[in-house]
Amino acid sequence: MYTNLFCPFTCCPQHEGAEKPRGMVSKHTLRDHLIKCHQEELYKLNDNELESIDLHICRQCDDHVATSAARLRNHIKTKHIQTRKTTNQQIVTSKLYNPVKTASLNHWEAGLSWLDSFQPTPPTFRQSLISKVKFEIEDAVLTLFEDLIAVCVEVNKDPNNSELIDDYNYKREHIWKLPFIFEQLILAPKPRANSGSTNKNDTSIRKLIYHRIRLFRSGQLQQLYEESCLVHSRSRSSYIATPPDKNACAQEAADNDNFGACEKRLGSDLGIAPLNDTNIPILEKLFPKSLELNLRGLRRGRGQKKNTRSTTTTRANKKKIVFTPTEVIEHLSRLRRHKAPGVYQVSKTKNK
Repeated sequence: MYTNLFCPFTCCPQHEGAEKPRGMVSKHTLRDHLIKCHQEELYKLNDNELESIDLHICRQCDDHVATSAARLRNHIKTKHIQTRKTTNQQIVTSKLYNPVKTASLNHWEAGLSWLDSFQPTPPTFRQSLISKVKFEIEDAVLTLFEDLIAVCVEVNKDPNNSELIDDYNYKREHIWKLPFIFEQLILAPKPRANSGSTNKNDTSIRKLIYHRIRLFRSGQLQQLYEESCLVHSRSRSSYIATPPDKNACAQEAADNDNFGACEKRLGSDLGIAPLNDTNIPILEKLFPKSLELNLRGLRRGRGQKKNTRSTTTTRANKKKIVFTPTEVIEHLSRLRRHKAPGVYQVSKTKNK
């Protein structure tokens, strides 16, 4: 006699909605079925599905299925170490400092000491360099952040000796500040020359970010924080009191090939032109005086056909050639629509 235990995966023939499911006799049979047939898909089961079949999955290894919560706790205690023997400085040295140990000294002792007394405050700038991070710079920044998350996970474990829980070398709260100030330290805007920084205005964004990554990995956190505080964004009141130069902003947008923003910055706040005598010189420059050519008479005489042909050169030299816009449009509209002759047109005509 079979119970109502079925496989939770819809693609399995033992699913409740399949054509002829046989069901499972017990939870142990269902557990063995999941491990044998769906071991690589166990991570897809959510908590509600596991609760409906009264099974428990270890989320750290994703291949262990327990029939009770007590057995899952025993598995975690025996298979997954929840304590640590290493100190905070040893963890940050092994996971953050080792990639740059040949290029800089280890400053994590002073960095952790500064981080313990540091109180996070909002940054002094509004926009970071996150939109400039692409390609290899993005890979370097993401790799550093992944190593930082691994450090936070490791320091979150309790020491194997319960007497060392309150020890400074095993504290975890101050290290968890790093993910929250990571963008401020690494992706702060480039300081200007008059903000007190040295030789940062001539450095490219790529070199600047790589330099900050090396400082972060070596533990020079205070220097990174002080450099990020050198950048100050202007407030709304300061923009109203001293507005920026529109021409300079438009030129900056044009230099970055952002011509749409350039056009908006130049024409967004243009006022309505007044209708008075001051606009007369502007209109005279836009519409210069006419050359007073008798285009109509020349156009009428051009249409007349002549049977005689002039043999003297004096009459041909005195005759003026005038093209009106109407004639140009008319001749262009009568052109045949086909491919233009190429470089071999002369040779083709000769062959013919």
